[in-house]
Amino acid sequence: MTKHGELQESIAETQAATGFAIVLLLATLALCPVPLAAQQTSLATGQSGNVQGQAPPPKKAPPVTLPPVEDQSWQNGKTKSVAPPPQIKPGTNNVCFFVPGCEVPEPEITGVFPFSNLTPGGYVLIYGKHFMSPNGRPGQLKFNTGSVVRDLVDVQFTDTWASGRVPDNFNWQYRAPVDFWLVRGDGFNSKPLEPRPQFNPEYEIRMLTWQDISDHTCTGGDFNDCNSSGGDATIYAEHRTFWGQDAGTDNFQVRGLKNGWRTFDMEFVRTYPLHPNVQPPSGFLVDRDFVNIQVHWEQDGGDYFMPMAARLSYEIKIWVRGPKGLPWK
Repeated sequence: MTKHGELQESIAETQAATGFAIVLLLATLALCPVPLAAQQTSLATGQSGNVQGQAPPPKKAPPVTLPPVEDQSWQNGKTKSVAPPPQIKPGTNNVCFFVPGCEVPEPEITGVFPFSNLTPGGYVLIYGKHFMSPNGRPGQLKFNTGSVVRDLVDVQFTDTWASGRVPDNFNWQYRAPVDFWLVRGDGFNSKPLEPRPQFNPEYEIRMLTWQDISDHTCTGGDFNDCNSSGGDATIYAEHRTFWGQDAGTDNFQVRGLKNGWRTFDMEFVRTYPLHPNVQPPSGFLVDRDFVNIQVHWEQDGGDYFMPMAARLSYEIKIWVRGPKGLPWK
């Protein structure tokens, strides 16, 4: 055998002996483990084995973090659920979008500006809070006339004030308090404005015509005529007496003015007095829904042998006042 072969055989024997020693050491450590405290002592003192008369301290379990009590999903092997982000609901605004459960208070009217006038074509400006709708829809301003709900037009909104206008072509027959409220764009209503505002109708004055007279009595003379040529008057009456003495009481009536129309004024004019005695009309009353007036007259036409052909005529103008655009009949 050469020296090279002898050298390789010697190296192989040395490796086999070293591997056997390592295996024997590992087996010894597995059968006789050294406690951690003893190892630490041996590291500190340079000795191996347990310290005489001392027991090794108990091992501490590592801390375990459990889910909150209210979240029981871990018990069923489920992953923890994550709540979805809050959605904007009716009655919530953009600020409340970041606060779950937050809701916008109902709109509240706290006052009305002094120049506001709830009348046809009039403007109304109110102030308060929470007027704006988070969904961007426009709101409405409403008031009721009896059992009918009306809307203002040309409405403008901010969160603290709102304005609108009563339609020009709308009128109501009564001058009376009404309910007035705001409807926000998301459908929430405010409480009615307190104190209740008053609706003020737009009025106009008309003169009645003869065709408006519902009933009349015009007798007593030899010739009697009512409204044959009345001109611009409501009533024209004429009586003639050829001879002798005549007298009578003319009566004129208008029944049942409607829609808030009322009597306003009257004017009496004697147009042709010739030996007459005509008394001013009686019975006319202001602010009534009817007309009932009487005119008493007397005249002397002379006797049969010396007739004087007495004649009288007069005009009466009657005005009524009521809501513009509404008929009185």
